[in-house]
Amino acid sequence: MSDIKGYIYVGKGHDDAAHNGLGADVARFVIVHKGREAEAESLANAFKGDKNHLRVRTGVVQWRSEQVDEQIEKLKSRPDLADTLGQLMRAKADLSGVSAAASSEFGKKAVKAVKPAPAPQHRARPAGLHA
Repeated sequence: MSDIKGYIYVGKGHDDAAHNGLGADVARFVIVHKGREAEAESLANAFKGDKNHLRVRTGVVQWRSEQVDEQIEKLKSRPDLADTLGQLMRAKADLSGVSAAASSEFGKKAVKAVKPAPAPQHRARPAGLHA
């Protein structure tokens, strides 16, 4: 039986070797093992502080968008892994280019930027011009 308790999403990146060498955007997750939660949190903080330049051999997985979707489907029926499901949903939003905060902020700005169109004004034609 696996001792994996869940995953912590640490950001997205691009892996040139992913998707059979074609390259792809990937979501990076730190693996949380039972009894080693503090170690996983420390590694996640290191990733966040280093802005994805950190290279490690163990404790981190990279999944493409399709793989994240597969993991979400697997965990939908597992209420005990709701935290991990939330991390996967954040990764899915990030990979698709839609961030909940960004879309919310965009919506607020769009509403402020919308101005009512001025009513059309009828102008009299200059004398001598007839249709």
